[in-house]
Amino acid sequence: MKKYLWMAIGAIALLTVVSAPAFAANSASFNVTISIATSADIMVTGGPIDFGIKGANSSAVSSNAIVVKNTGSGSTETYSLSLSDPSGWTSVTTAPDFDKYRLSAAFATTADVVTWGTANALTTVSTPASTTQFAGDKTGSAVPYNEERSIWLKIETPTGTSSPSQKTIAVTLSATVD
Repeated sequence: MKKYLWMAIGAIALLTVVSAPAFAANSASFNVTISIATSADIMVTGGPIDFGIKGANSSAVSSNAIVVKNTGSGSTETYSLSLSDPSGWTSVTTAPDFDKYRLSAAFATTADVVTWGTANALTTVSTPASTTQFAGDKTGSAVPYNEERSIWLKIETPTGTSSPSQKTIAVTLSATVD
C-alpha cells in the first residue's frame, strides 16, 4: 500500500509541474560570448637582404623589401624591431663614426617614399613601430589581420673600421596584439 501511495504522490507532483501555468517575466537573461585574441603571429618573406660590398662612410637602401603579414588570431598587431650588433661594430642612431654604423628600417610601399631619419634607426632595444617610429607611407602599428607591410632597410657604414671582415646584422621583428 505504501508503494502505491508514493506513486500517487509522485504522479500528482508531476502533474503539478507539467501543468503549472507559465507567467510572463519583466526581465530576462542571456549569454554573451567573446574570445580575446592572445596570439600575435606573423609570416615573413623576402629575405635575406644583401647590401654587397660597400666602402667606409657610404650608404645604401635595400633593393627589395622584407614583407611581413599579420597572420594572428584576427586582431590588429603592432610590430617591434631590434638588431644585434656584429662583432667589432656598434649601432648608433646618430651619424656613423669609426666602428659605428646605422641600420634603419621603414614600413613603406616602396623605398622611394621614405624620408630616412633618426626615427628609423634600429637599436639593440626592441622598439615598437608607431606613426613616427619606423614609418614611411605605412606604419607597423595597428596592422589589421591578414594585411601585409613591406619593410625597407638602409645601411650607413662606419667612417672607418678596425674590423673590415664581412658583417651579418641580425634583425629581430616581433609582434604584439593590440
